[in-house]
Amino acid sequence: MFSNKILYIFGPGRVKRLNNETEQPIEFFYGYQYFNNRYSSKIIEVNKSKSNKTRSRKILFFFDRLIIKFTSFPSYSIELISIKNFKIYKNSEKIIFTNDALYLSFLPILIFTKLLRFKNQNFVITMGLFGKDSSTKYIKIFDFIYKKIFLYSADKFLFIGYGEYEYAVKKYSQYKNKFEFVPFGIDTNFWSKNNIQRKEGLVFVGNDGKRDYEFLKELIHKLKNLHITLVTDYPIDIKLDNVTVIKGNWSEQLISDSDLRTIYENSKLTIIPLKDSLQPSGQSVTLQSISCKTPVLITKTRGFFGDKKFISDYKVNFVNVNTIENWKKNIDYLLSNYEISKITENDLDKFKKNQNFQVFEKKLEKIIFNL
Repeated sequence: MFSNKILYIFGPGRVKRLNNETEQPIEFFYGYQYFNNRYSSKIIEVNKSKSNKTRSRKILFFFDRLIIKFTSFPSYSIELISIKNFKIYKNSEKIIFTNDALYLSFLPILIFTKLLRFKNQNFVITMGLFGKDSSTKYIKIFDFIYKKIFLYSADKFLFIGYGEYEYAVKKYSQYKNKFEFVPFGIDTNFWSKNNIQRKEGLVFVGNDGKRDYEFLKELIHKLKNLHITLVTDYPIDIKLDNVTVIKGNWSEQLISDSDLRTIYENSKLTIIPLKDSLQPSGQSVTLQSISCKTPVLITKTRGFFGDKKFISDYKVNFVNVNTIENWKKNIDYLLSNYEISKITENDLDKFKKNQNFQVFEKKLEKIIFNL
């Protein structure tokens, strides 16, 4: 019945990277290579060059603007939905949406196929979807309706953050059979070169909207005795002798993964100031940093991705509230007691065993195929 066993729906940049023969980690393909080697597979990727000049494109453009205006959700239907992509979807048995924005953007097709009882199964990797805050009572009503629709149309929601998973199970308990916690893993073979003998300074990495950039700027101005490397595409206007700013954006490949690995390895501490949310913000950076034997200091949010065992096993260090005093105190302590706080070889061995991407792939396969 289906010509494709697996269909992956990606944001921009994945296909280009898949065709890139340089050394790179595999975690941001969310298991595609693993499944592609075992099953017939296809990819649909966001196409940012889609035009809205035709009548059908104008309808999708209007739909996107409507959703953005009346809900707290993003929508990129115009960049995803086409006759060609619909045919690919229709002929695919298991569809993996690699983030919730892609799933929501595909919703017009999902509702149509669900009502017509298509046999496709939809799996959504969610990153803060259930914890989005509504700014007004009006938007809250639309959010409620919208969430009911996607709870109806998806077969499984795959939570890579433990905080959001716990929240969803409690708030939407009637749908808990659709919820699965799938701890994210990284390519520990790539992120564990550890060729650097001497570590110095701090590093900040990240672009997502839940990073607290304004607080970060304040903090940096109070840490003039430390060298700080910022890897981000966010427009941080800082001109200090102790600060190095490097443009970084994964999909646009502004910095190579091997160069980023070297920055982690050279740094003594990774800092991740966050705004509070249920999004597992800072997850990949935390895992990459630990794998490079660099400790992490991160804001404790409702959506922290790991459970209690993860926190204790890998010496994750938290700041409960983003104040300059709290951050300076914790940074000073960790740097002054580095022999205690650093990642040891035993820590790293345990990390490689439990947090490598093969664990994620196997659990994903087990859920999708009911193994």
